[in-house]
Amino acid sequence: MANPQSTVASRRERRAAERANRGEPRPFRPSLGRGRSGPSLGLISVAAVVAAVGLIAFTAVSQPRSPDTSGLVDPGAPYPTAIRDGRALGRAGAPVTLVVWADFQCPVCARLAEEVEPILVNRYVTSGLLRIEHRDAAILGMGGSGDESLLAAAAARAADEQGAYWTFHDWLFANQDGENRGGFSHERLVAIATAAGLDIARFEASLDGGAGRTAAQAETAAGRATGINGTPTLEIDGQRFVGLQPAAELGAAVEAAAAAKGVTPAPSPAG
Repeated sequence: MANPQSTVASRRERRAAERANRGEPRPFRPSLGRGRSGPSLGLISVAAVVAAVGLIAFTAVSQPRSPDTSGLVDPGAPYPTAIRDGRALGRAGAPVTLVVWADFQCPVCARLAEEVEPILVNRYVTSGLLRIEHRDAAILGMGGSGDESLLAAAAARAADEQGAYWTFHDWLFANQDGENRGGFSHERLVAIATAAGLDIARFEASLDGGAGRTAAQAETAAGRATGINGTPTLEIDGQRFVGLQPAAELGAAVEAAAAAKGVTPAPSPAG
């Protein structure tokens, strides 16, 4: 009986001889070798792609997104540092005090800040006659953790910790976007703070800490207890004005309050 292995070998030899006679090349047969073979090129390529995708995804998640500041309005130069005192403008010993109760979402408050307040600052604050103090009357929000009036008030207090209350005050009023429509969401407040040049890590830590929100709530409640139910409400040495008032009328009230104390207003440039 013929050995099977020798029969197979002879067949291979005959086929090889026939191919050689016809001039055909020997077919390529990959060597499988013995024992464990290494990973194929295809598997290596797939693994490399998966690793690259994973690295890109990790990088995207681990690196924080920069706040989107596009579309924000720059209010221009803030009031001079010399007259800024925390949440007030003017020297502490000024003869007359104007208290402004405002909500950063209030459009009329924005007009007061942009159209009337600068005239009063130019005429009376810079001369030392008047001190303007800002108070929170955060009454327009919808309540809850996303209350935009309270968030904006808390954000302004966070800016105050960096000596930038009035800078941020101006940025907020310049970038109102309707009431309770996301204009002063947490994300947009961070964007505004970024545009205003604040230290963002410090700003967010303060904003998220909750102390500013609690203080704004307490101040709002104190105002309500004295009848502050609308914004803006202004008090000049106790005399109350509700709503937007002409600079001339407020100026007359300031001068009358000063005269009542025997103080004559120093001449100042007209605003």
